[in-house]
Amino acid sequence: MANRYATSVLAGWVAVLLLMGSGPAYALPVAATTGPNDQIKLLNDLGGTVFQVGGAGAGKQLLKSADFVGSPTNLTGVHVAQLPGFLWASEILNQGSFPTDSEPGNTALHLLSGPTDLTFTSPGPGGPDGNGGDGSIQFLAGNYVVLGFGGPRTIGGGSSDFIVFTNTAGGGQARFEFLDDAASVVASYAGTLAGATAGSGWGGLVLDFNQEFSFSALRITGLSGSVEIDAVAAAAVPEPATLLLVGSGIAGLAGVNWRRRRPR
Repeated sequence: MANRYATSVLAGWVAVLLLMGSGPAYALPVAATTGPNDQIKLLNDLGGTVFQVGGAGAGKQLLKSADFVGSPTNLTGVHVAQLPGFLWASEILNQGSFPTDSEPGNTALHLLSGPTDLTFTSPGPGGPDGNGGDGSIQFLAGNYVVLGFGGPRTIGGGSSDFIVFTNTAGGGQARFEFLDDAASVVASYAGTLAGATAGSGWGGLVLDFNQEFSFSALRITGLSGSVEIDAVAAAAVPEPATLLLVGSGIAGLAGVNWRRRRPR
């Protein structure tokens, strides 16, 4: 009897998972956008851990931007030790407008891994990410780059699905296009990213998508003004196999509890 009960619960979980994977995948309305933010506080609110790089407060853990000690130089910045549940861009699929280390564009390598600036690095060589520039790249109208996250990824349907971290610059508009294996656009958002003053930590953009979708690449294009991007992060949706394991565990616990309550 207990086995039949556990089996029925597990079957219910499987049905839910199948429903989650069905239906149109590419309607993708954006539910909400937030920004600019205190980017240090945002990282902490999402479970991240941030430390100061360089300056009088080198090594200090930062909980908000006001915790940064001293004024930005070309050797100061931040280190994000962890951001659980999120994926940083990990590969350059097309360097686009950013093939060199020269200012103000810099190499597209600055967009890989976590943010190192968040307005705490002054322009010029020597930034904390070691890629020859100041740690972020400046998008003017028409500038573009294509990034990868190590393979096809699924995001959406939650809060803080996709995050853009920015440096100073003057602010402007950019478009973020999520591409499938055939380079077709499966989701797109164009919006304004505010400028910020040095040392404020202020900036960035957070997107929430109404439903899940899978993508293999991200194309960023500058539309107007001056947008300086430090890093991008996508919230990873658990794979169905992981959810099935969770469901199996819940089913097992339900069976145990049923047996304990069963009249003798």
